[in-house]
Amino acid sequence: LLNAWLSENGIPAELDAITTTVVARFLVSPMARQTASGSAKLATSTNALRTSVRCFFQHCELAGLVERSPGMLVRRARCGEPPPRALSDVEVERLLQVAGKGEPRDVLLVRLLLGTGLRLGEALGLEVGDVDLRSGVISVRRAKGDRRRTAFIPAELVPRLAEWIRDREGRLFPISGRHAQRVIGEMARKAGVSASAHALRHTVATRI
Repeated sequence: LLNAWLSENGIPAELDAITTTVVARFLVSPMARQTASGSAKLATSTNALRTSVRCFFQHCELAGLVERSPGMLVRRARCGEPPPRALSDVEVERLLQVAGKGEPRDVLLVRLLLGTGLRLGEALGLEVGDVDLRSGVISVRRAKGDRRRTAFIPAELVPRLAEWIRDREGRLFPISGRHAQRVIGEMARKAGVSASAHALRHTVATRI
């Protein structure tokens, strides 16, 4: 691709003629940033090109073909991870059907995450005393940024929580985050959906 761009712009293809400026011009050119149809390339695609250019010229420098690599200033663009995909109503139903065959604790955890939008760490940090069934609220002690906040309990979850809490003290869900992630991942696999604990939170946010 670089060779084609050099030819198109009348720049000699000899290594000595390729400078950092030439490389920079190439990387911002339409040939490097657009697909054959003229649409913008994905950031991951342009990053792959940047890596190829940098590694090629680094090899040329190490092999003694150029005094200094003209690609030495090339850096990959920072790309944020895409948000987790929200589950559809059908996928949520399938997940809950699978969850219903598991342990009551795990079923309740999944329903609580889908009903309140709590982060997994927030849910696992809850104590029995944090749940006020009469008011229908949960006092979240370990919210992001060490701030306390309140989450509202869906009406259909109140009797489920009441049954779970009845003679219980201490932590609401006495399991580790790793175990909870593994359980949710296994449920999602059996339900044939792509979901993590954070995807459940994203599902709630998308619905709202």
